[in-house]
Amino acid sequence: MTMKDGEVFGTTQAGEPIRRFTIRGGGLTANIIGLGA
Repeated sequence: MTMKDGEVFGTTQAGEPIRRFTIRGGGLTANIIGLGA
């Protein structure tokens, strides 16, 4: 399984970055979007 570093996908109205992460493994791919932390 590999996980690519997150990329900035957009920003919230408050100016916080929205990041998108991609996980790949076993022939499957998952895209995860994170809103702050």
